[in-house]
Amino acid sequence: MAKTQLRGDYNPNLVPPPRITLLRTPGRAPRVLTIDAEDWFHVCGEDYYSDWRRWEGFPSRIEKTFLHLLDLLEEGGHRATIFFLGWVARKRPHLVGEAVRRGTRPRYTATSTGAPTT
Repeated sequence: MAKTQLRGDYNPNLVPPPRITLLRTPGRAPRVLTIDAEDWFHVCGEDYYSDWRRWEGFPSRIEKTFLHLLDLLEEGGHRATIFFLGWVARKRPHLVGEAVRRGTRPRYTATSTGAPTT
């Protein structure tokens, strides 16, 4: 019996082969930029703010700062892979869409601290 592919399961057939760059090759070294898209209360380190049931009540700063970051990337002609906390992606899908529109590669991280996935 075949196992049903769940959303988020790893499927090696869907992943491109790795691109390996040797460390001492002539020319410019590759530059990799990754960004975590999280709001301040997701990463402040205090137990009070770590409780996902309180997150809706905290003032969000991600909208302004994230859009400014996208502006800076665009002005410099840079691209990045952006890892969206699942909670952020669900609550602010327009930020994911804007990141894609501007040429970044969005990826998603699990919602931490037991927050529901729906």
